[in-house]
Amino acid sequence: MLSRALQRANTAVQLDNAQNFEGARQSYAEACDLLSQVLSRTTTDEDKRKLEAIRRTYTSRIDELDQIGPAQSSEGKELPARPESLELYSGPTSRSTDDELEDYDNHHPYGGI
Repeated sequence: MLSRALQRANTAVQLDNAQNFEGARQSYAEACDLLSQVLSRTTTDEDKRKLEAIRRTYTSRIDELDQIGPAQSSEGKELPARPESLELYSGPTSRSTDDELEDYDNHHPYGGI
């Protein structure tokens, strides 16, 4: 589930960078929902702290996007296409939360929080 949350967050960042603010907001919200589910199952304090920091970052970006509003996001032009979803990824599921968070910290633009 953490992999799905991080993939959704990556999609959100891609959409955000492409100025598809509506799609980005939706993907950030989905990532936050998934992170909340992961948090409810996480037992170590350090992992919880990292996940909560990541979720707060995305929640803050959702708030910023809400302030932009849909009228300013489109500016009369068509929105960029939504990137392909990575949800079909069927990689190993036995990785620990620590391993996934470390990979995330090393490869994600908002990682290392």
